[in-house]
Amino acid sequence: MIEVLGVKRVLTLTILLLVNMALAGGLYGILIPQTGRTEMDLRSARAAVQTRRTEIQTLQTEYQQIQEQKNLFGDLDRAKFFTTQDRVEARRMIEGIQAESKVLSAKYSIGAAEIVEDPVAAVSDHVIMRSPVSVKVDA
Repeated sequence: MIEVLGVKRVLTLTILLLVNMALAGGLYGILIPQTGRTEMDLRSARAAVQTRRTEIQTLQTEYQQIQEQKNLFGDLDRAKFFTTQDRVEARRMIEGIQAESKVLSAKYSIGAAEIVEDPVAAVSDHVIMRSPVSVKVDA
């Protein structure tokens, strides 16, 4: 067969066969595994992007809720809801009203404080307390 084809042609075919085997080895040994790793990295990157999108959506929703609560907090603050609310201040306020209105007597009693169960207060780690107040005014 070598005599029919010639030494040059057999040598050329052998070299081409070796080059073909080297390329096939490179393809199946390096390129295909690298493609699999790259696809796996792409899937994990897409999952990370989806996670970030979900987090962004959650943050946007929370931001809107905070803005709404901020307006409510501002309303409560303007209504002096967060000012000091204790017995001494209540007594001073009643005495001040009595002095300004010039009533003969103003009797008042402030009962013991009792804790009011409120889920909103529980979430914010606060406690709401209620004290019954009764006022009797003689003009």
